[in-house]
Amino acid sequence: DANFYWIDERCVSPNSEESNFKSANEYLFKNINIHLNNINRIIGENDPKVEVKRYSDLLTKNLDSINNLPSLDLSILGIGNDGHTASIFPYQREKFQNINQCLLAKHPISKQKRVTLSQNLINNSKEIIFQVTGNVKSTVVDEIINEIGNHKSYPASYINPTSGKLSWYLDFHSAKKLTK
Repeated sequence: DANFYWIDERCVSPNSEESNFKSANEYLFKNINIHLNNINRIIGENDPKVEVKRYSDLLTKNLDSINNLPSLDLSILGIGNDGHTASIFPYQREKFQNINQCLLAKHPISKQKRVTLSQNLINNSKEIIFQVTGNVKSTVVDEIINEIGNHKSYPASYINPTSGKLSWYLDFHSAKKLTK
């Protein structure tokens, strides 16, 4: 049986339009035969600091350990037009380096709290896929893939799995500025 885990979640109820769980539930879980015990969501409605600890412990307990860290088999990430991934935003990227647990993040504009895996936990995945769509992300995608421009300011540039297995799935709009 497949088990599902979250990379990040907004600190909202699972019924909120902003909930990653709600989207996954509506578009995936409601359409497949999966036992609820196989869905290991970040509980966004919990006290955020308590949830950071609970989810870190859950990952440690349930996942294989590689490099002395929990390791997801496959992580699917998106990218924001500011180069953020998971809930690792440019203004706080350094906070997520060299940390081996989940963390509490804040959206830079709305100040909404989010629980997210650290850069080290994400990079410890056995395989990572970036799935990116939209015109507004084309410059960021080009800069990250080709290591040009502002790429070092984008948290997504620092996603580099220790396994070496990183793939990009782009629509034509997000890929339109790629130079190679």
